[in-house]
Amino acid sequence: RNYGNRGSGNIMATKVTVKSIKPMYKKAMSRYEDNASRFVDRVGLFFVGSVKRAMQQTPQNITGRSLKGNAPAIDTGLLVNSISYKRISSLEGKVFTNVEYAEYLEMNLDRPFMSKHSVPYINTTRKAQSIAKMIGDV
Repeated sequence: RNYGNRGSGNIMATKVTVKSIKPMYKKAMSRYEDNASRFVDRVGLFFVGSVKRAMQQTPQNITGRSLKGNAPAIDTGLLVNSISYKRISSLEGKVFTNVEYAEYLEMNLDRPFMSKHSVPYINTTRKAQSIAKMIGDV
């Protein structure tokens, strides 16, 4: 409000009253949590797709086996079809396989497909970093 001339000069004042930010805060937090939850799902499903593509496109030797340092080649389809995503909580999900020989392929035969050293993991990390800023778009 402008209170005009009072005494020796102009005095300007503004009055602000905050009644409650709770309704806006709750709405913003709800949107933020929804965005974060969608982000978790998006990244998890992107990782699943990346793992499966890596297995489909892996370089193979003459016998049809993948070359060391690359994702395992698809033989029976059991492993590739077992790669799954599951949401654990609103802000946590996991990508997993229940195939017993998966860890052996990764660790003993140097066929990385889900570990931190695999191309799908590295690509998913980059993707997650590039889209993380969207969580705050409320």
